[in-house]
Amino acid sequence: TLLSDWRSDPSAIQVMMVNTTAATLTLRLSGTIDNPVAGVHVVTKDDDTRVPKIILAPHATKTLFGNSPEFSLFNPDAIQVSGTDASTIQRSGALPEGSYILCLQAVNYDAPHAPRSLQMCPSFSIQYIDPPSLIQPTCSSRIPSTAPQALIFMWTQPMPPPMSGLTDYNFVMCEVPT
Repeated sequence: TLLSDWRSDPSAIQVMMVNTTAATLTLRLSGTIDNPVAGVHVVTKDDDTRVPKIILAPHATKTLFGNSPEFSLFNPDAIQVSGTDASTIQRSGALPEGSYILCLQAVNYDAPHAPRSLQMCPSFSIQYIDPPSLIQPTCSSRIPSTAPQALIFMWTQPMPPPMSGLTDYNFVMCEVPT
């Protein structure tokens, strides 16, 4: 999973913020993504002034989605990556496979170390699927021309199989000149 995928898919994450006070709050989201087994740690740069402010009116409710600019945790310029795969994550934007804990907390914008909410920490897993590979016809095999032409293509199932049990394929056949 790419960090940019979370920014482009509004359904990937959703946070509802509720101001229970009679004052307008100026906030930011502070957060981490951790995989202790792989030694991966992503943390927001809470002192970074490029992170947009979240203005929450008195007694107001605001819902933020993963593609909201306020989600600095998914902005490569507003995070610090450390651990065993830090350089790979920074270069590719992809998190390694494994189990993760995502922690988010609202903090004062101008005093980012002053929490304004409880920390919420859901967990999630990343598992990459190996693409299918062609079984028949074999690569580099020559297919004799027949009229009419009928050819059966077979490929392996993706591994591990998708949880839904359904797989969509995009099949493209093109001429490769000699």
